[in-house]
Amino acid sequence: MTVQDDHTAAPFRVGVARTDISPPVGLRLTGTLREGGSTAVDRPLSLTALALLDGRSTVIILACDLVHLAPEEVTLLRAAIVDQTGPAAIYVNVSHSHATPATPRAQEFDPQTEADQVELVDRYFRTLVEEAVRVSTAALADARPAVAGHGTGSVTIGVNRREVGPDGNLLLGENPDGVTDPTVGVVRFDEPGGRPIAAVVHYSCHPDVLGPKSGLISPDFVGAARAVVEQLTGATALFLQGCAGDIDPLCGIVTGDDGIREADRLGTELGCEAVRVYQRLVRHRRRDHRVHWRSSTSTSSVTGWVYRDAPRHDPILASISTTITLPLREPPSADEAHAEYTAAVDHLDAVRRQESDLPTRLRARRRVIWTGMQLAAARDDRTPTIDVEVQGIRIGDLALLGIPAELFVEIGLRIRAGSPFRTTLVSGYTNGVLFYVPTAAAFEQGGYEIESHQNYLRPAGPTPEWEKHLVATGLDVLAELQRVEVTR
Repeated sequence: MTVQDDHTAAPFRVGVARTDISPPVGLRLTGTLREGGSTAVDRPLSLTALALLDGRSTVIILACDLVHLAPEEVTLLRAAIVDQTGPAAIYVNVSHSHATPATPRAQEFDPQTEADQVELVDRYFRTLVEEAVRVSTAALADARPAVAGHGTGSVTIGVNRREVGPDGNLLLGENPDGVTDPTVGVVRFDEPGGRPIAAVVHYSCHPDVLGPKSGLISPDFVGAARAVVEQLTGATALFLQGCAGDIDPLCGIVTGDDGIREADRLGTELGCEAVRVYQRLVRHRRRDHRVHWRSSTSTSSVTGWVYRDAPRHDPILASISTTITLPLREPPSADEAHAEYTAAVDHLDAVRRQESDLPTRLRARRRVIWTGMQLAAARDDRTPTIDVEVQGIRIGDLALLGIPAELFVEIGLRIRAGSPFRTTLVSGYTNGVLFYVPTAAAFEQGGYEIESHQNYLRPAGPTPEWEKHLVATGLDVLAELQRVEVTR
């Protein structure tokens, strides 16, 4: 467990910076396998860095308009940043928009026929790392004395997507009776005199209004939400994705221009609720005492309030990161895995000979990659495991908790319910994305998410026990953060 909390703190400071990470038009988008490259930019993709410092801890929160990063890619990105900034706790959250580029590990290209895509993807990731370093450095340089406030609101723009079809099988559809989380978390950072610095908006919902037929580069509803917050507050807005593994937009996946309209509508609803909460969080001035005036036309009095500067209390800033090793599901026998791999290779050869469409070729190629990984795991005479980072950030009586997976919303709700903090924002999609982590109950029901490790090119998936381990570890990290004390 890594902790930043070991010496006297200086005044709390905050800085923010943003860069455009929109790819060149033509680069393929991910989230679903599309037939061609991107065709235009709807709204720019952004990478925003929020730097928090108190002389004792340095925390950099990166909010990225990407569908996912692998933990291995986050490790490279963090190392590049720290090489330039010095020690810092770096918290990387992706919005999970499905109208954004893939990174190299996703292997969403056919190297035999798409040498241009291979080069574009590699170059895009190299540029992404460079931009992450640049924007993190800029946010640190922008740091100035700050006050922080936080609160929550509620808006329903998501629906549980685990629908039971007429045949009893689960669909990626709409389950209005399923669990959702309408909570909108908002964190406000201002200069002591009230000038806005940044606003963090946290919500749990897949940004996948724009479906597989759209070639538009877009942050989806996240872009409209940020734009509303920035226009109405003057603060730079960051969106942090919550626990959206089983939550889709209330409008569903929408094709054509209707998709843009619906994404903007949902984002506007979210942004307006975030602004409502934000405006309640004024920290630099507060009511002091009442005054009375005699009315000139009657004997009644008129009362008013005199405001004064609020006393400044710098929040405790702390970061804790711990890594746990969790078991993966047992692979098939080596013979079974070899048979699956051989069948996948034969299928890929067949679709190439038949000159099948691009999505079919890509699915076949990625199947070969995944079955090869599964075969290697099956030949290893050990129970497969994987390391999982759980990171917590404390800002006074607010906590952020990040886990590198597509967590089902129920897992986030369990962690939040047990947290000792006044406000707790639990996020999947943080410091990488391994695969979906359903609840133990969802494993019994089955469905798409249970086998998602194949799409994420992991040799095996999580077990039903992951839910209890992640909840317990998350609560341990939060409890440890709560015990941090600082001498000022």
